[in-house]
Amino acid sequence: MGILSLVKYIIFPQRAYTPIETFCAPIWKLPNELMLLIFLKLCHDSLLSETNLAMGQPTPLPLLLSAVCSTWHCIMLDNPTLWSIIHVAFTETSKKPNGRAIHIFLERSKSAPLTIFLQLPSSLSSKMTIQHPAFQALIHEAPRWRLLCLIGDFSILRNDHPIRMVESLPELEVLSLQNKEAPDTLSNFQVVPMPKLHHAVVVTSRSAIDLQSNFPWTQLTMLRLRGFHNVPALVQLCPKLTQLDLILDSELGKALPIYPAVIRHNHVKFLSLWLTNDPDMPKVLEKVLDVLDFPSLDTLVVKCLEMVSLGCSAALSIVNKFIQRSSFTLLVFALHDICIFHDFHSFIVILTILHHIPSITRLVIFDPSRSSKAQDVVDLLRHPTSMGLLPNLQTVEFWTYRKDCDDLQMDLIKFMPLVLFEKVQVSTTSFILIHSHSISVVDPGSSSCIVSSVTRINLLIVSVLSALRDYFTSANFPGFFAFSTVQAPALCLPWDYVLETFCISFRKEKPRDIDHAIVKGT
Repeated sequence: MGILSLVKYIIFPQRAYTPIETFCAPIWKLPNELMLLIFLKLCHDSLLSETNLAMGQPTPLPLLLSAVCSTWHCIMLDNPTLWSIIHVAFTETSKKPNGRAIHIFLERSKSAPLTIFLQLPSSLSSKMTIQHPAFQALIHEAPRWRLLCLIGDFSILRNDHPIRMVESLPELEVLSLQNKEAPDTLSNFQVVPMPKLHHAVVVTSRSAIDLQSNFPWTQLTMLRLRGFHNVPALVQLCPKLTQLDLILDSELGKALPIYPAVIRHNHVKFLSLWLTNDPDMPKVLEKVLDVLDFPSLDTLVVKCLEMVSLGCSAALSIVNKFIQRSSFTLLVFALHDICIFHDFHSFIVILTILHHIPSITRLVIFDPSRSSKAQDVVDLLRHPTSMGLLPNLQTVEFWTYRKDCDDLQMDLIKFMPLVLFEKVQVSTTSFILIHSHSISVVDPGSSSCIVSSVTRINLLIVSVLSALRDYFTSANFPGFFAFSTVQAPALCLPWDYVLETFCISFRKEKPRDIDHAIVKGT
């Protein structure tokens, strides 16, 4: 049974169908290329559950997948990229890292660039961490690091840290340092050549970054900051910067000096503002935006890092002032994880913002509120008198909860989340309404590309969850997977549907001995 033959079941679900009996297809009929794409997405998303290679921790997904059957085992071994993502914790609360599992990952990844997530301990146990065979093995593969994320106490990186012995990091493209209590740690990397580095994420607050360091600022095209940082000065140090992400809290505001003039950067095209529940957040936002000017900006994203209950309206008002006084021409405006339609004042502010950005071609709104007023915006934009408000608008994307459901949908909701796609044509504008009763099933980080891939879909797709999730207890399967051809419209399926459809009757063979041993932690 091919995947296209399943479309009739997707479009016309019936109450008599059960999830397992209805959507069942033999996995061995799928091409290996398609299986590889599924595995790549699953292995990437499994990091969201913070799976790490430690004894007693949930088994990493690549080991689980390779232990299902011989077909999967061969696919996993033939694709080193599937083993290139390694998450290891050396903290006091974590179990001892599984050195054998780490060596298996390093061996099977072959020469593929590595994505390394390291959770570091306090300085009291730093010597033990440095001497650990698993840590030494990772350091030995430093020339293959493509992404390095360090989480924890950065004092381990000073003086006798093994990274001092690394001559270069030739493949490193992304460097992320995350610990709000740590001092400046970029100085630990300034002596190591990183010719390909272009992304940096710095989340610290104890002290500001040394602006005189030899860190390769001139290479950066993306910079994300949270903590005690002089944002305007850092922006000036990065002439190639095209994307700036700012996580707004009181620490960020403390490091901002008084600037006599606005700092202008002609290459920044993407600005992301992350709101927090810090009571000083609106003041910090205003202080930052007052000294920055990005004339080439075409994408503005306002995102809620936490569930902001206070200051949302004030923050949106400040964003509105920033838009009014700036000379840029916005093409994309996005609001993520903000209950903007639950608050009447925020609802008015967003309409005011739209009035001041007639150039936008795409509007993206993700509203986690169960009492969303998103439909009010849809009705407003559908009204004939509003067509001239946003003359260039091509796509509107809403991610919200659905309140009214018919009988069929209600029957499904009783025992599983529901994702519903509905397309509405309004003049020349394509509206895509995505309603979900389980936000955890939706991957907000990939919402942009997913919605773009289904702009021409005329199908109503109802997704169901499978009991397979109970089998892969250590994995988290958010997000979507899109099937498409050159001329046919894309068919977008939720991950849980993909797993249910193609993964029901897999385990027909005894697991491979070596992987079975790793799965059991022996």
